[in-house]
Amino acid sequence: MYKFTKQERLCSLIEIKQLFVTGENFLNYPFSIRYKIEKKINTSNVQVVIISPKRYQRFAVNRNKAKRLMRESYRLNKEEIITFAKENNLAIKIAISFVSTKYSRL
Repeated sequence: MYKFTKQERLCSLIEIKQLFVTGENFLNYPFSIRYKIEKKINTSNVQVVIISPKRYQRFAVNRNKAKRLMRESYRLNKEEIITFAKENNLAIKIAISFVSTKYSRL
């Protein structure tokens, strides 16, 4: 229930490119969210990619900590998204990016 399994991770480079090209986005500082919602007939799934670019966080330690915290918060709160996708037969792809330079040490 609270696991972040391989099926929930968006790993395909083609799908990630497609998400960034055709997906919609919004900024909720310090996070930038890109998403793409597709209507499916019998299946529903939610896939997520977590990003902490080197452009905003110079040190790998800070990037890794930011990604760990984002994964953990998604893992604990993902039930609402998954139930919404199942009720409406949707395939949802989400990219969560940490875009702050102020939080160099989280």
